[in-house]
Amino acid sequence: MDDSSAHSARPAFFRWLAENLARFAGTWIAVGTVVFAVVALGDGDGFDAPNSVDELLSVPFVFVAVVAIFAFATAIALLFVFPAVMLSLAAYLLALWWSARLVGPPWDRVLAVALSPVLSIFAVSGGIDSLSLSVVVASLAYGFVAELPRAKTRRNDRGLRLGQVPAR
Repeated sequence: MDDSSAHSARPAFFRWLAENLARFAGTWIAVGTVVFAVVALGDGDGFDAPNSVDELLSVPFVFVAVVAIFAFATAIALLFVFPAVMLSLAAYLLALWWSARLVGPPWDRVLAVALSPVLSIFAVSGGIDSLSLSVVVASLAYGFVAELPRAKTRRNDRGLRLGQVPAR
């Protein structure tokens, strides 16, 4: 590998890393919001049916406000636990970067999902509860949405990708 190809590979890796960090944060916020909503409704408080037209018309606004509050709380929780998650996320992304480039499609997605429990090691080490189960579910969901690294396409002397059959 010459210096120019090594230099061009660095921005691709950092772009891939930034996209995966954003996908991880989005997955964490989405799954955490659902978990917070289920826990809040499962505590027995429930909710009362609207008694008037004004209350009925306010239901969509209340729903949006509650989802926004849960998403904000989940984002704050991500900031607090990110130092603990960072090590397992780094291990997962490095394993994904090297191994998915070796196996290629369609096994790279299977590999991404199979490696995703690495993200939840910190959560289940203290025992199983609703929070640790939500982290396991979030890590599995992230395995499905993680951006996969793409190896450079190698071509043969006729300009076809390796393994590609020429059109007749």
